[in-house]
Amino acid sequence: MNGFAIQPQWQRFEDTAHYKLMCTALLIWWAAFVFRSFEVSSVSRDASSAAATEQGSLVNQALVLAFAAMGMFHMPRAWQVLKSREGRNLVLLLLAYSSWAAASMMWSEDVSIGSRRLVAFILLLIGCCGIGAGFYSRVSNGPLALARHVIYGAVLAAVILLPPRLSMLTLADIVDPSFNIKDTTEIVVMIHPIGYGFLAALVVFRGRVLLRSIVLAFYFLVLLFLKGRSMLGEIVACSIILISRLTTALPVRRLLLTTGLLMAAIFADLGTGGRIFISYVRSAYDSFASVSSYVTVGDGLNNLTSLSGRLRLWNALYEYIGQQPWIGYGFGSFWTPEHLDQIFQLATWRAVIAHSGYLDELLATGIIGLLLFSAAWTYGIVISLRAARNHDETTGYLIFSWLLLYVLFNVLDSVNQSFLKSPFFISLTGLFALLPAFAEELAPEMALDSEVYVLERARA
Repeated sequence: MNGFAIQPQWQRFEDTAHYKLMCTALLIWWAAFVFRSFEVSSVSRDASSAAATEQGSLVNQALVLAFAAMGMFHMPRAWQVLKSREGRNLVLLLLAYSSWAAASMMWSEDVSIGSRRLVAFILLLIGCCGIGAGFYSRVSNGPLALARHVIYGAVLAAVILLPPRLSMLTLADIVDPSFNIKDTTEIVVMIHPIGYGFLAALVVFRGRVLLRSIVLAFYFLVLLFLKGRSMLGEIVACSIILISRLTTALPVRRLLLTTGLLMAAIFADLGTGGRIFISYVRSAYDSFASVSSYVTVGDGLNNLTSLSGRLRLWNALYEYIGQQPWIGYGFGSFWTPEHLDQIFQLATWRAVIAHSGYLDELLATGIIGLLLFSAAWTYGIVISLRAARNHDETTGYLIFSWLLLYVLFNVLDSVNQSFLKSPFFISLTGLFALLPAFAEELAPEMALDSEVYVLERARA
């Protein structure tokens, strides 16, 4: 009934065939999501970028449809969860942004591209809502179960993608400061889930010091190998902030929180042009000149002072933003083949995204769209903090750190307007998985699951 059967009260949902089949489906979906990166022979491909933009990807479309189907299957249950005030408000804010995105099709420069991406975005929202509020809400401490799955998924991504690259390396490659695999691997497919897995491991393995140390060390070594410098810093900043919330000693909490916020402020400076960062690098370059080749991946001081070429790109994009600042060029519609060529002439390197989710949002939906999306995400952060204060400190602060990591990832990379990336669907699924804590009226199925969860907590 309603897509699922009521299990006997003595049977945990985790022991049902429904749960096991759904976990299997999620595993297959994630493996397909990771394997698709093997199609990318070069993430900076010039000749195929315009064609890929124009035609889309059948693999991506299949992934989006499958994700939405899993969410839709659990939507009857999710509908009950969304009856809470927090659930209604979150959905209304997301609907407001989606409505504005749909309205932007009226002035879109390429309706076919924009409408296809808009449909994909809405389907991803359905998937996140159904899986988070419909599936994980039935699991004992659903956000924590999702966190465990994220940990496994991050390890799986590294196990799938790293061996083929490692098998072709020599010792000379590894010690070469300029060595990186960015030209042959879409490294964010590993970095993004590892970042979320890193935060999850801090919580899930909180009482298992050895296991947590092993997992975190593995993640950290992979991040160092991938040389995602800014993303590594963003992950560390969010980790410090999360640890500060879970630490009991007040002086330590304050010190960690201050350190984490200062690191986050550095990335805020980078996202606005890096004036403070660049000034510091120029004045202190001599002090780290001996390791500068590793810090700059062999590109020298110019790599840091140009933010790896982002400043030229952003200066080119500011001209387009200034022409239509409030409404943008239409959801998912800016990076047309014509604009790709124009930006190449101005930035002198091939870019297919703005390398800033906030600039990409301004280009697509303008200031209005950025404000609407930011309002929804900010409200999600408020929900997570409220859950940490009133319901479960551990999972509340974990989801808060995931949402914060999404904000930081968008500073020097684009997840906004490129929504089929793990930061978006992990963060939003986790947020929806928190909503059952606020549900005021439980459906019979939800009440039954809650009773089992309460009994388990009482026995523990």
